[in-house]
Amino acid sequence: MSACAVVVVVTAWSACQCDRELAEVPGSLAGTACRETGEPLPSAVVHVAGPTEVDVATDGAGRFSAANLQPGNYSVTVEIDGDVHTIADVVVDSQRAAAADDPACAGDPRVPATGSVEGNICNRHVGTMVAGGRVIAQVGTTQVESVTDDLGHFRVDGVPEGEGLVTFIAPGFQRTFPIVISAGSVFGVDLGENCTPPSTSTGCVTGSLCDPAAGPGSELVGGAVSVRPSGLISEGANDLTDAEGFFEVCGLSPGLYDVRVHNGDVDATEVVRVVAGETVTVVGPAACASPTDPKDPQDPKDPQCESFVHEPDVTADGRVFFVVDKSGSMALPAQGFVDKWDALKDAIASVTSTLSGPDLDYALVTYPNALPGQVDEACDAGSQRVAMGGSGVDVNNALASIAAAGGTPTARTLANTRATIETLAASERPLAVVLATDGAPNCATSDGLGLGQESLRQNCAVRFGVGSVCTSNVDGQTDSSCAPFNCLDLSAVGEVRNIADLGVDVHVIGIRGSNESNAAFSETLEDMAVAGGAPLPASSATRFHDANSTQALNAALARITRRIVACTITTPFEVEAADADLSLRLGATTVSRDTSRQNGWDATGTNTLQLFGAACDDATASEDDVTVTRCAQP
Repeated sequence: MSACAVVVVVTAWSACQCDRELAEVPGSLAGTACRETGEPLPSAVVHVAGPTEVDVATDGAGRFSAANLQPGNYSVTVEIDGDVHTIADVVVDSQRAAAADDPACAGDPRVPATGSVEGNICNRHVGTMVAGGRVIAQVGTTQVESVTDDLGHFRVDGVPEGEGLVTFIAPGFQRTFPIVISAGSVFGVDLGENCTPPSTSTGCVTGSLCDPAAGPGSELVGGAVSVRPSGLISEGANDLTDAEGFFEVCGLSPGLYDVRVHNGDVDATEVVRVVAGETVTVVGPAACASPTDPKDPQDPKDPQCESFVHEPDVTADGRVFFVVDKSGSMALPAQGFVDKWDALKDAIASVTSTLSGPDLDYALVTYPNALPGQVDEACDAGSQRVAMGGSGVDVNNALASIAAAGGTPTARTLANTRATIETLAASERPLAVVLATDGAPNCATSDGLGLGQESLRQNCAVRFGVGSVCTSNVDGQTDSSCAPFNCLDLSAVGEVRNIADLGVDVHVIGIRGSNESNAAFSETLEDMAVAGGAPLPASSATRFHDANSTQALNAALARITRRIVACTITTPFEVEAADADLSLRLGATTVSRDTSRQNGWDATGTNTLQLFGAACDDATASEDDVTVTRCAQP
């Protein structure tokens, strides 16, 4: 013990006496040597002179470095064709590597001149700075990327000289702006001011402006937009038109505003009235007006027009009815999942927290009712855990207290739930059913299929292709008695269709591991997805949402819920009035009406429009808003 104490004392005392040695911790330097033309100088001897003197060689790119240098002033030279050329005079210390780059290298004709792009980005849809978003600056074929910080600030260095574009990408946000890069300069794209969240007491001004020199259908790119209260100069907000001519300013108090658009030869001002809780659309320069643009409501020769902007990421209006399989196999791990039941609960929690608000309601049914260990109740239909009108928190709290157990009585559960869904469908508000199951329905009965027991056995054998026995077990176990618990229940397809016939889409998610690939399961899930009226496109690998991993499950739920709130639009005005003309745009793209409801939009209620087919696919995938314009004829 005492020996150890002596060692400690001696070490501490010695350290206190080492001031001189500590002051002389070695440093280093590194740099590049070049010819006068700017080309790198390979295989040359660089002389480093100072408190330490050393010669080092350059590599094939003219780079060199020197280590273990005593701190102090150094001169770095190289001999070129018999002449001594000074590369740099530097100070070496022990804290960092000194840079000894040759100024001649800046003229290297093989290295393009570069500059930077810097600024701050606000997502005006939600009134928050874009944190953690990708920033992609492109000039010609060269792309340079960066990421916005927590305050929405970004800087991209090393962008080649010339004209190009900078694109910002984040969940629920994507915009592209023009940039002009000069060597050694910084191009600013600052869209961070007036980043105010939308509210019921403020309004927004938006527009997709055209270039008047090119006429209707063109885009006014890089136009400066200022929105000022009429008669005032200093107050207001600014934005920039992006590569699609789009701009948006929110958080404006109700009243009259001057919207000025300025870009080169373009200098136009439009007066608009901002209304609390609404978005007003600016047409832009007069030369851009077209027959499809909203007319001036103050002109008695024109029809009276009003517009409504559907913003699913901000003012999501809809109802999601979850019907969730909690059968015993959901508690099993599978490739892609640690535990499918926990993965499903986590995915629902993630989606409901992302899409939430006073106008988005949820309901929850889980099936079967069986508790762990209850065999006789394994095929009992499910029950409603959360009534429609519940929040995401209500749904997640209910799921947290439920354990996976029992069979998969999908048909019985849907049959029992249909009356509740029919009552909800009487309202025009968006409504959809999300059916999440980890396998095809079992718990079949001869009554349910309209078959005798022997026919039931044969039906199962045909569907599963396993001879004269039937199975619903993903691991291939069979039951020669063809007990109903183990038989595929084809009547579930009809029950899904019955709900779809109410005008309610049923989105089918198959939560399967890679070992759950029974062809009969897939066929039945495919049939249910098509019967539900919301299958994936025929070009997809499956018509149902094949969630074979935790990531795929999260993506499927997010895609479905986005589709629900993006494709059904409830307007504040009547859409089916006989004396009114309707038009609908997704961003700047006009969507045609299709009364056959295959691809386009159609009115589905007094105040409700629905997007169908590819038009709904586009709205789901897009981050653009939907604008509905109603013009009443004079």
